[in-house]
Amino acid sequence: LEELSCISTNGCNSEPDYEGTLCVDRICALCQSDEECSADSYFGEGAQCGEDGRCQACEAGALGCPCDGDTCSEGICVQDSCVDCQPGEADCVCGDDDTCDDGATCEAGVCVSCELGELDCTCLEDSHCDEGLRCDGDNSCEECPAGEDGCPCGEGDACDEGLECMSDLCGPETCEAGEEGCPCTDDDTCDEDLGCHENGFCFICDADAVGCACNDTDGCTNDLICDEEVCRDALTCDEADCLENQECEEGEAGEDATCLESCTYPYEWSGSACVLRTPTNCDANGDLSILAACSDAHRSCELGAESYDDASCGDCVDNYLDDDGSCRAVLTCSDIADSCTLEYRTCTEGSVSADATC
Repeated sequence: LEELSCISTNGCNSEPDYEGTLCVDRICALCQSDEECSADSYFGEGAQCGEDGRCQACEAGALGCPCDGDTCSEGICVQDSCVDCQPGEADCVCGDDDTCDDGATCEAGVCVSCELGELDCTCLEDSHCDEGLRCDGDNSCEECPAGEDGCPCGEGDACDEGLECMSDLCGPETCEAGEEGCPCTDDDTCDEDLGCHENGFCFICDADAVGCACNDTDGCTNDLICDEEVCRDALTCDEADCLENQECEEGEAGEDATCLESCTYPYEWSGSACVLRTPTNCDANGDLSILAACSDAHRSCELGAESYDDASCGDCVDNYLDDDGSCRAVLTCSDIADSCTLEYRTCTEGSVSADATC
């Protein structure tokens, strides 16, 4: 495009041959990305950058575009955007009776990804929530006011009248940490046949809390793992006892993290441990040397920036030049003499990195 000054994208698109362009820094320009087109109010949300570098506005009601009123010709209208989803799925409209699939909760008519027991999410199966939260009358987890029964202790371990601060939670003064209905002990344990629930209190077990009995067939609920017939929290990478420098992948809900057979750079997996990698080098007779390969390609051999980084083949050596990724010999006057003669021109030798010219 010839350079054309502009004040707005609207002005660009009113000019012949400039349809679909954007006004960038007061110059009409071709687009580089869908995001660039969508961000411009002239084309609007969902606009796309075509292969020719011109923005195309999104047709209302089409998938990925703004809704046509409250309807879509494709997909479902979710928060004024046409989305390919099924009611009840995360990031889609709620299902019948404001229901959502597991792992999502209905908020303002939309299913929002939400872990059971977390703030503003559905309560756990035992009507409890994570520590510091409580289950309200709508089966949703809300903040638990400091000092109230079952809530975190207030400043200076203060609790409301008749309550006592135990393991950082307020419980009845008659409570002993670890007893039923009382806060768990400092190491998250409870008396026999009781389990330490997500809210930090001890209740009768039903394979639904840390420390509860379980079996391999039925397992545990609340994303816990049945390990040697006792429910426990899933291990995170910080707890998975991986080897030093070994890479780790966090598990899905209810799964332990996994120590991988790979290592963080510059270490590599030896089959049983992470060892400092041995890099390729440029030694003429060294193990893992790439000097011969570089020489065959007519390139220099360059050591890595750090002692553990691989060596690499660098620029073409003298009397060779890069020709579409390969090093070829530079052309001399003897190579192009016939061509120069046919053109009635003299020949000028090049250099160690440039061809001779007629």
